[in-house]
Amino acid sequence: MIDSGLNQSDLQDIVQNGHIRFREGVPEFLDFLYQNQIPLVILSASGCGDAIQMFFQKIGKDYPNIYYVTNQFNWDANGQAISSKGLTIHCFNKDETVLSQIPDVYSKIKDRQNVILLGDSLGDLSMIEGFEYQNLLKVGFLNFDFEKLRNHYLQAFDLVLEGDGDFQAVNDLLLELSKA
Repeated sequence: MIDSGLNQSDLQDIVQNGHIRFREGVPEFLDFLYQNQIPLVILSASGCGDAIQMFFQKIGKDYPNIYYVTNQFNWDANGQAISSKGLTIHCFNKDETVLSQIPDVYSKIKDRQNVILLGDSLGDLSMIEGFEYQNLLKVGFLNFDFEKLRNHYLQAFDLVLEGDGDFQAVNDLLLELSKA
């Protein structure tokens, strides 16, 4: 990305004019987590993590309980990407291995007992490895190859949302659990 001349203005253009959007119900999910001071860790190895936070800022959901553990860049005065920033996140360290190296994030989540893991690949199930918890709810997003992957997802995740399925089932469950 650096060699291609990535500029912050490119990311801003994507965020402002692209077709990025949340699933229906995600803004309410984010509001609930914020209002109840529940930390949300966005752990992503793909693309440019700077764009993720820019999108949350654009829609007014960049809450202080959200921690972005993503691949990010250092930018020069002209907004040109000049080097990677911090740890490089990849499929082999998307778990406690990398989070334990980020004290600000790790201190917020290390003692929690309940976890909702949201993932869009079977490999995302490993994000919970190394963590202590009592209760785990695994929500999988099946975005392609429905017929080929459906049974694998249904076996691996507690709840599977297909395609652009909304977040209502997750929100309903979270509300029910908060009453218990």
